[in-house]
Amino acid sequence: LFVLSPQALLSQAGSLRLATDSRGRRRTVLVADDAITTRSLLRSVLEGGGYRVRTAADGDEALRIARSEPIDLLVSDVRMPRLDGIALLHKLRSDARTSMLPVVLFSGANNEEDRQHGLAAGASAYLAKDDFERGQLVDVVTQLLKEAAS
Repeated sequence: LFVLSPQALLSQAGSLRLATDSRGRRRTVLVADDAITTRSLLRSVLEGGGYRVRTAADGDEALRIARSEPIDLLVSDVRMPRLDGIALLHKLRSDARTSMLPVVLFSGANNEEDRQHGLAAGASAYLAKDDFERGQLVDVVTQLLKEAAS
């Protein structure tokens, strides 16, 4: 026996509608993190919100993907090998193809100095891994994509 909640169905439908662009294409979020468990968790949360998700194991791979594929938003760890999140952000902002890409920094560093440093580098939002809540990430991504579309 299945019991359907009309409120849950409407809520899910609303988030899926926000996860598509004006042409009905699912929006693509690129997740860059060197920890496979974090990448998997973020992928699961974002796919649950209706987004198409691509992943990268470090900033260098994320930069290559962002420059070669249509990406709507990037969620990036700050501390990664080869190219960290701040250096990745600087490279994205200096490239005309990716200069307006919304970027959420997702960091284990949960202090005001690191947050300010990330935002000053051009991040659209900064979330601490310690304070991570599944719904918060989807809400932030949805809001940033809504702002980018307007």
